[in-house]
Amino acid sequence: MTTVKAFIRTGRKDKEVNVRFRLSDGRNVQLFHKSEFMVLPTLWDAKNEQYKAKSVVKLEQRTLFNASISERKKLILSLYAGDKSLTSDKLEELIDKYLHPEKYDIINKKESLCEMFQLYVNGWLDTGVIGVGRKKHYDVVIRELNRFFYY
Repeated sequence: MTTVKAFIRTGRKDKEVNVRFRLSDGRNVQLFHKSEFMVLPTLWDAKNEQYKAKSVVKLEQRTLFNASISERKKLILSLYAGDKSLTSDKLEELIDKYLHPEKYDIINKKESLCEMFQLYVNGWLDTGVIGVGRKKHYDVVIRELNRFFYY
């Protein structure tokens, strides 16, 4: 069963620390994520993974913080999706791509049909599914498509 836990690590009680997340799936998978959410250790409830119930925090701030913790848990679970080959570094990259797509130019990147087909063929060649001979046939098709589109 896949679970995501929020926790903090600290040696000092007077300084804000980042909330961290641990995804565990059985005994073999343990992935970690350090978030940008900051909390004082004296206000953190480790059992409920949120602000302590009796801590003096504004209601808006409390609800926003607790909601953001639960949303990040859902995001981590959705990005993991049972992929046991995923590493913590790759998880960090996927989370960053999801939260900041403008850094990776995912939204505005437009590729032509031929470029996408070439990437597809090269991906299959790298995995060994198709051979070099078949790739040459696909290259001919790509050249013909380029002639058709740009003639």
